[in-house]
Amino acid sequence: MTNLSQISDAEVFSPKDEFIGGRKIKSTFSFRRSKDAPRFRKECIFDFTGVSEEQLMDLALYSIKVKTQSLLRNLSPEVAIKSETLSTVSVLKDLIEGGTKVPADPIEGAVKSLMRALSITEDAARAVFQDAQRKAAAQKPQPKVAKVA
Repeated sequence: MTNLSQISDAEVFSPKDEFIGGRKIKSTFSFRRSKDAPRFRKECIFDFTGVSEEQLMDLALYSIKVKTQSLLRNLSPEVAIKSETLSTVSVLKDLIEGGTKVPADPIEGAVKSLMRALSITEDAARAVFQDAQRKAAAQKPQPKVAKVA
């Protein structure tokens, strides 16, 4: 594979990263110089030799902030603006594992998300979830019943 190649608009592209050892990662990604420009596939080796742990964390922080902002946007406004909501974020649990694991039961997933976001117990999270379900059910428009003459 060459270092750079054009991708047709019909082609489905999947980026990939491969740890090749020695603090190096081979990454294949796509980019486009402008909205109307063609897409390109780029293969690049990122060499982290000599980069300190603090520098890696600083580099990762931008991505972490973007993911946290996304989590906050997906919460209700009432929950998102509370100071305790996501005041401490576990990068491993909330962003790495939380972003890749899809719960088999969506209700359990919602309860676990509430527990992490609000730093509350499972019982409290279930109570918040049940309260939200009741409010949502109360706001559903009632079906109109046609009058029979």
